Amino acid sequence: IKLYTKHGTLKYQTDCAPNNGYFMIPLYDKGDFILKIEPPLGWSFEPTTVELHVDGVSDICTKGGDINFVFTGFSVNGKVLSKGQPLGPAGVQVSLRNTGTEAKIQSTVTRPGGKFAFFKVLPGDYEILATHPTWALKEIPFYRGERITFDVAPSRLDFTVEHDS
Repeated sequence: IKLYTKHGTLKYQTDCAPNNGYFMIPLYDKGDFILKIEPPLGWSFEPTTVELHVDGVSDICTKGGDINFVFTGFSVNGKVLSKGQPLGPAGVQVSLRNTGTEAKIQSTVTRPGGKFAFFKVLPGDYEILATHPTWALKEIPFYRGERITFDVAPSRLDFTVEHDS
């Protein structure tokens, strides 16, 4: 967590407690400030910034209130590869859904190189389904803790991704 002046100068920074996310920033000056959370890569919070007007009378800090940054999930990144090629195709539909359900949580299309990403995914068990209107997709076994690689053959890829936090 970082505290900046309204002009963008870093005034103070601290880490959150690992067990409950608590943080404390000593603030003795009155004025306008911006509080920002800078989480690890792939973590999402809302809000990401909070504007503070510290007047010593009615502001949240003076009243002893809490400023909360709510965890909204992780980023899940992957790549669909063409068999025997270092890069994959664009245009493959990739959907994220809860394990054992048909309801899509998020859906995206692979970018050039075969890359795809889902954002703000909360901890849980998920399935990722890849489809394409003309290509057949081949399932590749997944081993926990290893990279997942998919071969795309010239209509369906079905595999499970588990995330334990």
